[in-house]
Amino acid sequence: MSNGWSNVETWKVWTVLSNDSDLYPIITRKVNDVYIRYMSCGIFSRRLKASEELVDFLKDVFKKDLLNEDDWHSAMPAWAKYLLRSSFNRINWKEMAEALIEIHECSYNVVSRL
Repeated sequence: MSNGWSNVETWKVWTVLSNDSDLYPIITRKVNDVYIRYMSCGIFSRRLKASEELVDFLKDVFKKDLLNEDDWHSAMPAWAKYLLRSSFNRINWKEMAEALIEIHECSYNVVSRL
């Protein structure tokens, strides 16, 4: 039901992220920028630092769109807001950040010297 992701919420957000023609290029540019910023670190430190920064970035992007208090969200009943927030809190942001880094490394043939 979650197509290899740790939970359904993570899979659903990944599906939105990876299929949004406006959002995905923004995310991939951020992945590239973050990855380059930590290029001087060893491969494991680079992945760790990059994923930590990407987690914060991804949360901010989706929180701004999903959990803001304007337009449709302000008319939402309290129980629906609660469900939205609890689903948001179940998303495994680290798993998505690591997947984005892995895709980036594969795209650019990053070879780790272990």
